[in-house]
Amino acid sequence: MENMALMAADKVKAVAKPETPLQDWSSRGLAQSLDIKEVVRSVVSSCLAVPIEVAEQQAFSTLHSHPLKIRNELHDWPAMQCWILEKLIQKCGESSFRMDDLHPGRMRLCQFYEYMRHNSDDSPLYIFDSQFARGKNLNRKSLVDDYSPIFSGIENDLFSIVPDSVRPPWRWFLLGGQRSGTDIHTDPLGTSAWNAVVQGRKLWVFFPPDSDPNTVSPEHRRGKRSAIEWFLDVWPSIDQQKHQTPTYTIQERGEVVFVPRGWWHVVINLTTTVAVTHNFAMLRDIEHIVPDVLANSPETFARRWILECVTQELLPSLSEIILSMAVDGDSSIQRFLQDTLKGNFKKDDVSSTDDDSGCDSDQDEMHTSEDKRRTKSATKVVFLDCDGVLANHRSASWEYEDHDNSLYYDPFRKEIPLERRCLLNLKHVLDETGAFIVLSTTWRLYPAPRKFLVSAIETIVGVSNIVIGDTPNLGMFADRGHEIDSWLQANPGVTSYVVFEDDKKHLGGMKALLDSRCIVTTIMRDDRYPMNEGITSEKAYIAIKILGPATVTPVLKKRVVCSLCNRPSTVCVCSALPKKRIHLKKCRAVVLSHPHERKKKNSSVPIISLCLDTQSMIVHHGRHLTHGSHGETVLNSMASRVLLVFPAPEAMSLDFALQQAPGLSMPLSSSPVGSYGDANDDRRINVVFIDGTWQHAKEMVARNIKAGRFPKETKIVKISMNDMRSWPPEKSGLCSYKPRRFGIRTPPSPEHFSTGETMAWVLSKIENDPSLYESLLRPLDLMVEKWDLCKKLRRETGDRSSRYDYGRECGPEEQS
Repeated sequence: MENMALMAADKVKAVAKPETPLQDWSSRGLAQSLDIKEVVRSVVSSCLAVPIEVAEQQAFSTLHSHPLKIRNELHDWPAMQCWILEKLIQKCGESSFRMDDLHPGRMRLCQFYEYMRHNSDDSPLYIFDSQFARGKNLNRKSLVDDYSPIFSGIENDLFSIVPDSVRPPWRWFLLGGQRSGTDIHTDPLGTSAWNAVVQGRKLWVFFPPDSDPNTVSPEHRRGKRSAIEWFLDVWPSIDQQKHQTPTYTIQERGEVVFVPRGWWHVVINLTTTVAVTHNFAMLRDIEHIVPDVLANSPETFARRWILECVTQELLPSLSEIILSMAVDGDSSIQRFLQDTLKGNFKKDDVSSTDDDSGCDSDQDEMHTSEDKRRTKSATKVVFLDCDGVLANHRSASWEYEDHDNSLYYDPFRKEIPLERRCLLNLKHVLDETGAFIVLSTTWRLYPAPRKFLVSAIETIVGVSNIVIGDTPNLGMFADRGHEIDSWLQANPGVTSYVVFEDDKKHLGGMKALLDSRCIVTTIMRDDRYPMNEGITSEKAYIAIKILGPATVTPVLKKRVVCSLCNRPSTVCVCSALPKKRIHLKKCRAVVLSHPHERKKKNSSVPIISLCLDTQSMIVHHGRHLTHGSHGETVLNSMASRVLLVFPAPEAMSLDFALQQAPGLSMPLSSSPVGSYGDANDDRRINVVFIDGTWQHAKEMVARNIKAGRFPKETKIVKISMNDMRSWPPEKSGLCSYKPRRFGIRTPPSPEHFSTGETMAWVLSKIENDPSLYESLLRPLDLMVEKWDLCKKLRRETGDRSSRYDYGRECGPEEQS
């Protein structure tokens, strides 16, 4: 469960911060080195910050224009008992929650709980879900019944006069561990906010609305900084500027914090914290709210809200203020208000339903799409088997961990689950070709399995009625090929078709009756490479070539990018990655990567980083190891156990270095290795690799040696072609050396190898594990294979901008 949770978290991280490598999430080692009490002490002991006012109870009408902490407001909330973490897991463990409104990343609560317990991130992920009260998940949706809004009604919240389906996000369910939180910000659309802590503790720091934004939130890091980074990096500099007047509070369980409009605030969780927060618009701030709404909210909401404000009768003063602003306000505000009040706009701009279906977080792949090309008169058909095509050996034999994110489950857990990967590849075929589905699987003969299968396909594809029928059942002695041929004869309008089939007993009859070029054979079971089972991206590509592109040109859409490997889905290499990230017991890889390498789409280092866990690999982006960086600290703490892999004239062979260097020949402990970033962990060899072009690599090594960034005891080793040929042993039966393996770029000489290839050889040699060599090279080989396919496709089509140009984002990797 822990591994599945961390893998799910990695996917969310890749979506939340695609520009940040996964290993950088723990680059500062704060999980081990930071005492959260020091953060509190730095604020509380400051001569500058003062605590905010505390009230036992507070009426809305007496709220001040400065932050306030309110007690004794939550004693009658069911949430005070129901939202204890263990009870939340029991109730909503299988429910998915969003991490942010800015990206679609989400996790099941049971997985997030495991992630909170085991992560080592500097600033951990934080559930910040504005959609928890919407969708079809009743357990998650019922959370809204466990508390009562502190301030409600139109007199307290001007935005409540429009339906929730039109209103921008305004309420959030919050859950996060220690060090998680929100960077400094002001609340949107001129709103104020209340935040109630049900479990845990929070530290708040506030700045008045007139504070200098570039002081409280330096622009060069705005939007890319976490709460803990603000306290460590920004707060010390603010504390020295006496013209700032911050206030603070420590919010305990059962307390409510009120944040007035415009106040800057940063919040960090001191312990695991469960909370709920609402934003609301106050009448006293209407002169600030209207311009903010017109400038920064969707037009649908802005016009609908303006009309409701004018026509409502509960608050006459609100209507008067809006009408006066239409006459005496700013010219742009006048024009917008007058057009709205006169009806000079498209009526669709304010049409809305009060449907509360929302976006169901548990149906991750449910994307509503316009379907301009599908009709009942199908000309392209996919004949679909299920076992071996959408369901593989592990799902059919129930050999999987419960709640596996990679599977699509029957809600009642009675049917065999389907592989999401295969469903998404099928979706790609249908989207590209405009084809329909005809079921040829045995599942079609049984109502419950057929219903689940059709529901899964329609949910993932996002189009209803995509399954237009079944092949006829010609009896137990009939071949599946006869059934498909019978359907085709009854539907002469079909111009092209594809048959997905894995069962060899059916293939013979199919090839005798049908066009063998239209049969795509899949695999039910592959013990060595399980990701080759079912519909793979390669099989999907073959099907697309057979069917041809959609007859109606689809609207150009941004290509789907894999959230894990950060590559377009058509050139994704996740199918070749290890099922579980590999932990190195005898060594650690430290990669010094030239800044230009980040721009290369086919760089090998990010692929290797997806194979190794964060305790086994450190990547430092820069021309040299900066003083005090994590990489330099690790190297200098174990100066006698450092190898630099670089073909310098004075370099020695790896075997000689391991045998002759005293620090490296020490027996390696067989006990569990210390935690990532532990300066006292002297049991592993640190192997430094240089990632860049040959010219860059020479400059980087010379610069770091001259600056003393590498310990004096560092041993420089080089790898020859003979070394590559000698390992892994041929008798191991695993993959071995191939000349020009990373053929995307021509190396300076045959003795130069790509960074990923070198890392795979050196690390497996030190670990004395031939299977490690194969595990690290498998995704690199797949990347090269797909790159070669791109070149071939470009030569065939002559079109570099085509949607079928799978390699248009691929670029060569420089050799190191």
